[in-house]
Amino acid sequence: MNALRNKVQLIGRLGKDPEMLQFDGGKSKCNFPLATHEIFRNAEGERVERTQWHDVVAWGPLADLLAQNLRKGAEVALEGRIAYRTYEDAGGHTRYVTEVVASEFLILDRRLPDGTGEGKETVTAAGGDRVGRGEGGGGREPAPLLPSFPCWTSPASWPRLRVSLFLGGAVVTFAYP
Repeated sequence: MNALRNKVQLIGRLGKDPEMLQFDGGKSKCNFPLATHEIFRNAEGERVERTQWHDVVAWGPLADLLAQNLRKGAEVALEGRIAYRTYEDAGGHTRYVTEVVASEFLILDRRLPDGTGEGKETVTAAGGDRVGRGEGGGGREPAPLLPSFPCWTSPASWPRLRVSLFLGGAVVTFAYP
């Protein structure tokens, strides 16, 4: 049950292009708003549509990949955790922020970042490091791996791989080893 603590899974569309920040020491941060949409009937039987906005943050290699591969309007599935923080603004007021810190993502759009191509699967290593991407469609060459596969010398140094597929309205995840 420990794996279920503070876990968030969202499917939605980006409200704007991801913003990328680089810090001293090579650390990177990517943030963007994500809109989730739901439709339901209230007690009176009226159709109600509701959109919720979530602030999403990613760090390190995952941040680099999100900034490279996502654009405003892109549909993504992501997994992460909720984080709360406070800060004081320039006027001395205390501000409260709730964010989703992403650890994995899956691009659900049928378009590549350049606006072409078909759907693809996304492979991530545990911790959100992207290892590769499936083929683009439309008879094109397979999409290049982003980033290139590193050379692992022994099975002990191999990362734990996780493959997520979007099948018939559900996200299915397989893990190895």
